[in-house]
Amino acid sequence: MSRSNMLVVKLRPKMPYSFNSSNLIQLLLDNGWSISNSEGMVAYLPVGDNDSFNWQCVHMTEEELWKIIDVKTENNELIGLQLYWKSDNPGLDLLVSHSRDDGGDYFDVNIGMDLYRKDIISELSLPNYNWYARHILTHFWKKYHISQYSFQSYN
Repeated sequence: MSRSNMLVVKLRPKMPYSFNSSNLIQLLLDNGWSISNSEGMVAYLPVGDNDSFNWQCVHMTEEELWKIIDVKTENNELIGLQLYWKSDNPGLDLLVSHSRDDGGDYFDVNIGMDLYRKDIISELSLPNYNWYARHILTHFWKKYHISQYSFQSYN
């Protein structure tokens, strides 16, 4: 039986940081993550996907990807992107949505950790949660208030 593992995070902006999805993604890219896999392919959710999760995987430039992210942000669509760690292959499925409540704007960020996952015990499909916290949460903390986070595992 396979197991799915996620990191779920709720982020609020620290002022005066500009609050948009592009800045959130750029923060990860500036800290060791990449948009393309070892074959140079970019996996993303296209404009108008409407939560169908019809992932596309194509060769594209970072500039082309930013245009897609800008349109999806403007349309208030879920942004989906696969990211890859620079040196030792783990990847993640990044899903970002923008919301607002009484406390103001925030991001709901869901991170699937099953793309070349870093495990502590591979036989148990037990992810190395410390590795993901160190390579994701510590970077979010630089620019955002982490109002909630949890690691989740599903069979």
